[in-house]
Amino acid sequence: MNNDILHQQAVKLLIARQATDTEAKAKITAKDYNQRRREATANLRPVLIRIWEALGNGESVGGYTSKEDWASSQSITIRQIQRIIAGTPQKRHDVA
Repeated sequence: MNNDILHQQAVKLLIARQATDTEAKAKITAKDYNQRRREATANLRPVLIRIWEALGNGESVGGYTSKEDWASSQSITIRQIQRIIAGTPQKRHDVA
């Protein structure tokens, strides 16, 4: 599997993590969204690991040669990618 295919898989899985308009507006579907997002994140983890390894080895992925460029092109932060790879959830920052 070449790096462009990895890039395409990651793009599809990143899109799958986003809430649809219906999910974002209706609280009743919040559980559906959360479950779908968890599944998409679990599927994304091995793809991101391979992309990170390829970029770390100096290979290009989807036309990008650095982790920062690839992440910013996908509208995700390096820190979010690191959390996904590590399997640690993001901490909530509730303001009361």
